Formats: sequence, C-alpha cells, structure tokens
Amino acid sequence: LIRGLILVMLTGNLSVYSQVTTTDSSEEYNPEYHFYPSFDPTGLFYYGGRYFLNWGAGASKDFVYWKMTPYGLERSKLFGRLRTGGPAASSQLKPQVLSGMSGTVVIDWNNSSGLGKNGTPPLIALQMDWQRQSIVYSNDTARTWIRYDKPAVIPVSKGIYRDPKVFWYEPDKKWIMVMGWSEIQEVKFYSSVNLLDWEYMSKFGPWGAVAGQWECVDFFPLAVDGDTSDIKWVLAISLQPRNAEYFIGAFDG
Repeated sequence: LIRGLILVMLTGNLSVYSQVTTTDSSEEYNPEYHFYPSFDPTGLFYYGGRYFLNWGAGASKDFVYWKMTPYGLERSKLFGRLRTGGPAASSQLKPQVLSGMSGTVVIDWNNSSGLGKNGTPPLIALQMDWQRQSIVYSNDTARTWIRYDKPAVIPVSKGIYRDPKVFWYEPDKKWIMVMGWSEIQEVKFYSSVNLLDWEYMSKFGPWGAVAGQWECVDFFPLAVDGDTSDIKWVLAISLQPRNAEYFIGAFDG
C-alpha cells in the first residue's frame, strides 16, 4: 500500500512528452530535469515492483528515474494529434487512451469488480473527467486499457464534479470514493463493494476557503506523532486557481 505519494512538478509546455535531461530553458516554467509525460502527474499506482504515473504512461523502479512505457509513447502520439488537430484525432483518442484529467488507479486485489481475468487482479482507473463517469480497466499492467461498457452509477451527481480519490477501507471491506463538487465547494463521500455501483454516504463543506473551485481532493490517514493508536484523517482540497487547504478530523467509514 502506497500512502501519500507526492510529486513536485512545474507545469510545462504540453507538447513535450518524453523524458529529457535538458530542455530549452527559455520556455517559461519549463523544467530542465523533471520527468513529465503529459498534463498533471496523476493516475499514480505501485504494482509489480514498479511505480507508475499518468495512467501507466511512465514507470520507475526507484521513483527517481523514469521511462516512458510503450503505452505512454502511443498515448503521447495521440495527444499530439489531438492538440494539432490531426485526422480523426478525437475519435482515436476516446477508445484507446485514458484522459488527461486527474483521478485514481486502484488494484482490485479481490476482483470485486469482476473485471479481472485468469486470477490476475485488474487495474481500475476512475477518472470521472468532465462528467463522463468513465471506468477504464487493464488486465496487463497498463499496457492496454479497456473502457467499461457502462458508466459508473454516481447518485446525487448534479453539478460539476471530477477527479475522484478512491481507496479500499479495510474495516468495512468496501471501497470509498471522495470527490469535490467544484462550483458549490462541497466534498461528497461514496462507498461501493464492486467499484461500479456507488452509494452516497455524506458530504463535507462548504468550509474554509470557498472563493475558488474545490477540485482534486485527497483523503488519507496519518498517525499523530508516529503513534499508530492515534490516527487522524486529512482531507486535502485543491483550491483553484493555484491554492489549497486541508482539514483534520476523524473517519468511521
């Protein structure tokens, strides 16, 4: 289980997709060292001794040195076509490549979704980008992705929402989804036993900074001063544009 993966990245020109050691430093905010395959560093997961980011577009054994995967190279080509308006770019992108939007990849170890094959746990990517409620899964460690033929069922889903944080909650043997409603400054909590059908549980907010959009929510437990018998839960919220806030409290599932 990987908790609290943190990447620090300067946003660069979206036309740059491959790993580089030097770039044109005249480009404002363009990093000269860091690896950034495309868009935000999102879709993070650890599986089979490797770290992956951007839905499997980049991989690393030590979280320092990264390489583009074959999937990542193909994804970058298609995004490049989309950006330049190449022929049939959008129609090619939709079925083959995950979105550039933020979200979560989880490993469905017990195959609760039923999407795994031959005893191998599927990777489930939950994006919910721009209201699509899309679920995409992989049975070959992100070499290829398959779009689930039905959208996820998200009750109480009116308004603008996206960028779900999803994790397994062991005490209740269920999945938890935490997602921000950007325009009304609320965070809503859902649960599921199969990652496909979700039940609304509760909401938080608006509290604190409410002048911007609430997006890219994170939610995780931390031990107070290293004491594992004293756990607090941290709700971190990206406050657009370019800010953030967090709340500390308790979580009972």
